[in-house]
Amino acid sequence: DVRRVLDEQPALVGAAAQLAFRCAATFRVTNYQGGCNGARIRFSPEADWEVNAGLGHVLDALGGVYDAHYDDNLSWSDLIVLTGTVAIEHAGGPALPF
Repeated sequence: DVRRVLDEQPALVGAAAQLAFRCAATFRVTNYQGGCNGARIRFSPEADWEVNAGLGHVLDALGGVYDAHYDDNLSWSDLIVLTGTVAIEHAGGPALPF
């Protein structure tokens, strides 16, 4: 389903990889908080940070995928990281395990 979204909207590929990176980049080694766990990038204040501007449209595009697989115990965190992985592969990068 993620591949289909990126195939149908190839302009999202770069932003999808950026979303996964920005989500993970919130991790703080000082207190082991943040990171993509909880997908807090979807909410204020992280969603409002200037560095995360323009990433909401990727989340919007993934909404249908999340809804379709919610019963399969898919979390937003997993979906964001999977989407980043698929985006890298879609852009010609190496196949990455997930």
